[in-house]
Amino acid sequence: MDHDIYFGYQRPRPTEYVQFANFDSRQLNLYLAGRIANNPPTKEVTESIGYMDGIIDFSDILGRRIFDNRTIEYQFKALNINYHDRKLLEQKCKRLLLIPMRQPIYDSHDLPFYWFGKASSVTANDDHVNNVLEITVQFNVSPYALRKGQFDDIWDNFSLETGYAQFTKYSVKGTKKISLYNDSDLKSRLKVICQNDMTINGKYKYTKNYQDNPNFRLEPGINDLTVNGNGDIEFQWESEVMLYCTKY
Repeated sequence: MDHDIYFGYQRPRPTEYVQFANFDSRQLNLYLAGRIANNPPTKEVTESIGYMDGIIDFSDILGRRIFDNRTIEYQFKALNINYHDRKLLEQKCKRLLLIPMRQPIYDSHDLPFYWFGKASSVTANDDHVNNVLEITVQFNVSPYALRKGQFDDIWDNFSLETGYAQFTKYSVKGTKKISLYNDSDLKSRLKVICQNDMTINGKYKYTKNYQDNPNFRLEPGINDLTVNGNGDIEFQWESEVMLYCTKY
């Protein structure tokens, strides 16, 4: 039986997808039937002291809430395939998902953001009556969703709904004031690529072969920079955003 023919009609290819390492649900003709992205639990550090009302909460000692990893679950369905192919597909999914270590997980629902983690569980349910294989995958991921790259006149990679239009490459002759907007919920590690020696804000020094300064982070929101030097300079960073997702 032709796997692309479904009840006499050409079966449409999946449009929603999940991609992780060499696993791509589109290439396996897996239809995304459901998704559960639970909110990450807060790490609570509390202490109860005798002869004192209530408890002392140390959870906010860093000035922000600290979260633990979250679990994301996907349900896929493979339609109208015979028993032999269902068994082969189940084995292939388990190999592709459970062997890789932690790495990006791309969900078409959340683009341009991606998750970072690894598969913790892959289960299968074989519906012999309807020739359907159901695959359920659980990922253990970091609490924040990530996004690489900022707008720099490349419209194909820019989302008007989630992106912030700004340039990240400049030519500097002597001194140049630059404003960068960081849409991250946390401070972001900044990578600076420059042709020659550059100094940012009078104290953070960068050379051609030195791209990272562990003491310099972009604050959430607008960052006003003063760059001293000569040549081209480029800024790269990764946003960490707390996405709150619902079941579908």
